[in-house]
Amino acid sequence: AFSTQTYKHMNSGEGGLLTTNDAEVAARAVVASGSYMLYGRHGAVPDDDAFEKIRLHTANYSGRMDQARAAMLRAQLPLLEDNISCWNSLYGRLNSRLSAVEGIVIPKRKAEEFFVGSSIQFRAECLQKSQFPKFIAACSSRGVELKWFGADEPNAFPSRYDSWRYL
Repeated sequence: AFSTQTYKHMNSGEGGLLTTNDAEVAARAVVASGSYMLYGRHGAVPDDDAFEKIRLHTANYSGRMDQARAAMLRAQLPLLEDNISCWNSLYGRLNSRLSAVEGIVIPKRKAEEFFVGSSIQFRAECLQKSQFPKFIAACSSRGVELKWFGADEPNAFPSRYDSWRYL
């Protein structure tokens, strides 16, 4: 699954894409997207037998990508490779500088890993939990937006699995 929500490598505001070679997953996604049992018209569906088991037991969420969002994403596709190069260059410079700061720890990446450096994660072991709000505010005043995953309650994008009580 590829998210195309805000702050992603390709941004359509909301939504995303799903790729799979699992017929049941594909059938569930098509029904959930709002096919209204007209899944045969979809154009990229598994055989009808994949739908028999799930079609009456899968909710229709009408979660389709509309044409405007698809057009936004298509316009970004030719720019993706150049953006990745730029983000990775900036990531490398930031990684080098942050790694030199005492008390800042950046997780090591595996050499064989391909990644897109559009964000960087680090631990500020030099700060106590009570100091983070002031640190985040100081960074923000300099134009650097940090997302902190250590707050007791979710705040905007950063949240942890233990924040969501429905799990």
